[in-house]
Amino acid sequence: MAYVVVPGSNDTLEYDNAATASLYTDSAVGANSVMNTNLIANSIDFNSTFSNQFRVSITANAGDSPFGTSNATLIKGNGSDTGTKVLFKFAFNTPSVGDTQTFSVFAKNSDAGTGGTFQLEVGNSAQRANVQFNPATGARTGFATSSEVSHTSSTSTDFGDGWYRYTLTVTYESGWDKPNTNIGMQLNDTTANDAGVFVYGAQLELSLIHISEPTRPLYISYAVFCLK
Repeated sequence: MAYVVVPGSNDTLEYDNAATASLYTDSAVGANSVMNTNLIANSIDFNSTFSNQFRVSITANAGDSPFGTSNATLIKGNGSDTGTKVLFKFAFNTPSVGDTQTFSVFAKNSDAGTGGTFQLEVGNSAQRANVQFNPATGARTGFATSSEVSHTSSTSTDFGDGWYRYTLTVTYESGWDKPNTNIGMQLNDTTANDAGVFVYGAQLELSLIHISEPTRPLYISYAVFCLK
């Protein structure tokens, strides 16, 4: 059985597969479970939670989520500006040196298909790490790291129906001296009218480590460790 934090709340989603998802309260996995803590509030509502938008158009409730609800958000070009499309959340979290955090989100290529890569990023200014994926195939196409925020790992899990769960795990090293952490998503190498991707369920938590990736996407297992 797998658990996914319901974005925007402290509830936990326990599922065998997306079609038969059942909602449980915190008691299902224990009140002190790290999986019950999403450091991003209201993470389905990207319009307010991720208020910093550059060269991008955001449409809420634009498509079906991985769980069949109609509240996936579409990130696409704004029709006028070329270059990288950015959706960022600034200064939401203050980690400590030695902390390991995982930023994850569901993403699906739009029907028309984006012309670029989908990127996750964690850090602040030059002290950051990121990873890029091909949203059509889920394949990782590259990553970047810094001496202050190291790229610890990144994963792509096929969730079915074109949806992938992407993760970026970072560790804050000894040189980290920024007061806050930023997280963000980007569409790289896209046109002004880029068709974009659907996103759902952004989540940041302390050390989510993926340990099992079976051949079928119906059963996904995770281990969670608190490093503090």
